[in-house]
Amino acid sequence: MTCGGCAGAIRRAVTAVDPEAVVDASASTRRVQLTTKLSKNEVLTLLERIGHPAEVLQASR
Repeated sequence: MTCGGCAGAIRRAVTAVDPEAVVDASASTRRVQLTTKLSKNEVLTLLERIGHPAEVLQASR
């Protein structure tokens, strides 16, 4: 994630699947913090699919 457009794309993709998700995506830190009903694997697959592969730094489930 290198720009605000990328952060917006991530936000839109996650909320399209989980409208109640809270997405804090920051292009400057290149990090995303999520509160969602999606599993870790679902989120990683979704981000990979939209061209933003990711790794989990900390997960609550």
